Amino acid sequence: MAKRKAKNISGDTSKASVTVNTASSDQKKEQKIISSESETNIQKNVQVPSVEKKAQEVVSSDEATNIQENAKVAPVSTDAATGDEQKEQSALANDKKKGEDTLPQQFATKWLKLVAVLINLIVPSIIGILLGFNPLPQSVPLLNVFNQHPLESLILCGILLLMTLFALILSRRLELRIVGRISQLQIAQSNRLWIGLTGVSTISFLLCLTLLGMVWFRPSWCPHALCPPAQVATSSMGIHDSNLDLYPLAVQSPFYTLPGNPVQYSQNKLPENVGAVNADSKHPSPYEIIVGVHSLQQGRFGMVIEQVALVIESVPPMPRPLNVWLRSPAVGYLTNFYQVTYRGEQKNTVLPAKFVSQLYGGIVLAPGEADQLNIQISSRVLADLRFRIQVTYRVSNESQLHVLLLPRIFEVVFSDNSNWREYRLESGRFLP
Repeated sequence: MAKRKAKNISGDTSKASVTVNTASSDQKKEQKIISSESETNIQKNVQVPSVEKKAQEVVSSDEATNIQENAKVAPVSTDAATGDEQKEQSALANDKKKGEDTLPQQFATKWLKLVAVLINLIVPSIIGILLGFNPLPQSVPLLNVFNQHPLESLILCGILLLMTLFALILSRRLELRIVGRISQLQIAQSNRLWIGLTGVSTISFLLCLTLLGMVWFRPSWCPHALCPPAQVATSSMGIHDSNLDLYPLAVQSPFYTLPGNPVQYSQNKLPENVGAVNADSKHPSPYEIIVGVHSLQQGRFGMVIEQVALVIESVPPMPRPLNVWLRSPAVGYLTNFYQVTYRGEQKNTVLPAKFVSQLYGGIVLAPGEADQLNIQISSRVLADLRFRIQVTYRVSNESQLHVLLLPRIFEVVFSDNSNWREYRLESGRFLP
């Protein structure tokens, strides 16, 4: 048994040794394989960097090629952009040239330039006056033109406004034709110019219309610089104030005196200064003075003639004998009769005349109205009477009285048959 066990042990030992040897050989083979694989991997690892280097070299060469190609392409693109800009500029120039070829559009362009120049000249001056840098002008010729020709000025302002609007519309149409070729900045600048010119032209027209309206209608609040009082023609023979002009029109006398020697007078030299009335006549013709009155008012209130009177200047001695000549029939003035009678009053006496017309309440003059006063003078005594005409009036809405006294002195002689010597005019000569 022991021998069998020993054999078995030895057999097992040999088998184990064989197994160990086999394992060791296998391990060696594996180590060889591993070493060979590691060498292969090492060789591969050694070869990979070279491949990467080659790839990097290829990439770098490609990039260089692309850079060169881009460098070649860039000038071409720059040249193309420059060519497009030149084409756009030439197209704009052609459009503008086409737009400005027509006569109306040339007129529009020049007119807008003229308006811009005028605005640049006028606006700074106005601003300087408003700020006190420039003195206020004493007279404005343009306002004088408005005062003298209001309707024509209004028509002219309307024509200028229409011309400006027409020029703006033409220029706007030209801009719309080329709006696709210009930048947004240019469009904004054009819009600002359009709005500015339109606003200035509109404001100018409204200002012109306002000035014309003030000059035309003359409201009460209109300053005298814009609405000066109207220069109404007045008589050089009369007298006037700011409301009324008083002047002599005619003298109606049946006879006139012949001072001095009657032989000295001729047809071309007839004495018509001193009137004469025969008090002994059954129906003596009155001595009349026709006076004109003209309202100088411009407002809405009229005036009332309150009194017409004679102011006695003197009562000189009557000439003896009293030579008189008969004048041709007098012209009748059938208007606004006043009668006054002299009773021997002395110098500086005021003799009120009585209003005998059918009008009730006296004479009322509307603003700007003219009328006549027929003053008939008679006497109860024989006298050589020298006097002046005085008119008292008031404005309708006021109680203050205003007095005007004519500068001319009138003279009339009231005589009887005892002192009356009448002459007649024949062949240019006075004969008894």
